[in-house]
Amino acid sequence: MDCAGVRALRATASCPDLVPFLSAHLNGDTIPKCPHCGKEITELHNVQSGTAVYVLNKNGDYREYTNFFEVDGRQNYYNCPECARTIATDEEKALQFLNGKTA
Repeated sequence: MDCAGVRALRATASCPDLVPFLSAHLNGDTIPKCPHCGKEITELHNVQSGTAVYVLNKNGDYREYTNFFEVDGRQNYYNCPECARTIATDEEKALQFLNGKTA
């Protein structure tokens, strides 16, 4: 990747976001593009429904109870982190997408 490419990436991403992009470009890997918004992405957001537990203190402040989330299995899908549209409905398809393989 040339300097212009790095500048273009830097203009659209924060520093931590650049690491996977630069790594992929330097390794010659293809970065998948969201089929909905067309942006290059290196990860997906996994959305699951279930039960989370929060702790309420006497001041009315909430904090999430550490390491507790019970999945109920009703919703489980993988979204684009840029446009939030669904790309895959199971882990296998999500990994295939991220690795540039078609289902």
